[in-house]
Amino acid sequence: MAPYRFVDHESADMRLALAGVAAAMVLTGCSGIQEAAEEGAVEGALSVLGQLAIEQAAGVELAGELDCAAKASGDDHEVDCSGETPDGKKASVKGSVTSFDAAQGVVRGKLTLVFDGKELGEQECVGAC
Repeated sequence: MAPYRFVDHESADMRLALAGVAAAMVLTGCSGIQEAAEEGAVEGALSVLGQLAIEQAAGVELAGELDCAAKASGDDHEVDCSGETPDGKKASVKGSVTSFDAAQGVVRGKLTLVFDGKELGEQECVGAC
């Protein structure tokens, strides 16, 4: 008898959904679908890399990845990310992303890092710059 194997249905459903989006992009060339996929990729990359940038700049540990929203604006993406420390101090990354490469772990643009109400500075690149 084969050992029991746990199947994570949420992950499987997500992979199927992403495959469906990719297929729709290929088949239709729909710019709206492509734009949504790019926004999701920017949000995902910056949620992790922005968290690391704030932790490094402020010398703190956040309670997890940042929650990010991105919206296409011409060739760029306007982003607004937020998170907090375990004791409730707020952190954010806001600005404009001009390019990103999730595989290389880099996001470029004009990004402002804020922690506990204090601006930590503006970054042109977060991640493996």
